[in-house]
Amino acid sequence: MSEGPVRTSLKPARFGRYSAYEDSGVEWLGEIPAHWDVAALRYRYEQTLGKMLDTKRITGEHLVPYLRNVDVQWDHINVLNLPSMDIRPHEIERFTVRPGDLLVCEGGETGRCAMWRGEINTCGYQKALHRLRPLHEDREAPRFLYFALAAAVVRGAFTDGQGSTIAHLTGDMLRAHRFPFPQFAEQRSIADFLDSETARIDALIAKKEGLIRLLREKRTALVSHTVTKGLDPDAPMKDSGIEWIGQIPVHWEVRKLAHLTQCLDGRRIPLNAVQRGQMQGEYPYWGANSIVDYVDDWIFDESLVLLGEDGAPFFERDRPVAFPVAGKIWVNNHAHVLRPVARANTRFLAAALNCVDYRPYIGGATRDKLTQTDMRSIPVQAPPVAEQRMIADVLDRETGRIDELIAEINEGIERLREYRTAVISAAVTGQIDVRDDRVGSAVDDVEAGSVSA
Repeated sequence: MSEGPVRTSLKPARFGRYSAYEDSGVEWLGEIPAHWDVAALRYRYEQTLGKMLDTKRITGEHLVPYLRNVDVQWDHINVLNLPSMDIRPHEIERFTVRPGDLLVCEGGETGRCAMWRGEINTCGYQKALHRLRPLHEDREAPRFLYFALAAAVVRGAFTDGQGSTIAHLTGDMLRAHRFPFPQFAEQRSIADFLDSETARIDALIAKKEGLIRLLREKRTALVSHTVTKGLDPDAPMKDSGIEWIGQIPVHWEVRKLAHLTQCLDGRRIPLNAVQRGQMQGEYPYWGANSIVDYVDDWIFDESLVLLGEDGAPFFERDRPVAFPVAGKIWVNNHAHVLRPVARANTRFLAAALNCVDYRPYIGGATRDKLTQTDMRSIPVQAPPVAEQRMIADVLDRETGRIDELIAEINEGIERLREYRTAVISAAVTGQIDVRDDRVGSAVDDVEAGSVSA
């Protein structure tokens, strides 16, 4: 789930503590404010499992759109293109949702939940979901329970006692789980604070993710321009005859990939997960997109280019499909293995292959596939080898700077996500007192690195 790790050291100056605490008697909760209650969910909320879907008995007379497990994500419910089921008039109350209801996943990511906000009129839910509704609406704030459920999941409340998440959260199990319950006004105060704080965090994360997208676009444009135009802005140009390559320096050539590389696909050996588990070691085991494991043996030990054969992101310009590799590696049958000939530099060739328009070369009925025949016919620009090395060196340096920036931003995003998890957990378990309107936000402190999460 997106909430991430739990432990935190939230800044005392920002967040005060309650005056007295006592043991909750619940392992995942620990100590809670002395004036809070702890109760099994059954005493505070009505739990109702959704309707069993019987496709053979759909009459179409009382069709209602319904939610499935997959439609309920953390704090978000998908209502686009929902399937329909028969829910007869006398079943409406039992098997539909109304604003304020919580929907909790029975399986999959056990405990994943979201609040129904009335996204559409009359919506049902199937048996893979629990509906939680307060027994007394003037005593419970469902939004507080949402955050408490989020904290319970990351603190391991829904595990089998041996660290594994339970496969199915039955109604009996959910109703028996014990949660903290402050008074109604305090529940609302905590929920309001967390709504505000998580909204600020999410906005900051979205801003940083937008910056990463811009940097990746810049990186892609830099590589594309450099491997097609070279390093000399004053070099005379000519038409390459290839639409996606465009103009190239007059002294460059365009050659088919078959003339620049030797294909070593016949030496590949795929290993299944069991085999890899028996061969754990230090050598990278490559698939179509990346290293997928490490094994104790190797097939290749030289400078090569790996180019995705099937399952690679051929149509996503900011994601690589070709990788320069060196040293001892093992490769499965989802990546072509190419040995550059004397007139091709490994790093330049990989960069050039990441700029190819693959639409004319990709087939496959259910999975994008680049066959050997189609791969060999791909045209590639070919500067003199010395110039290829110079271009590769410049790209390594400039893309390295961009990659460092992206890594730093990703670290900031991870800190914010950890803080998001930590502040939810701390607030719903009473480790911080957020009732005072002056408590403010610690998001800026997280950004500055003065709050560890």
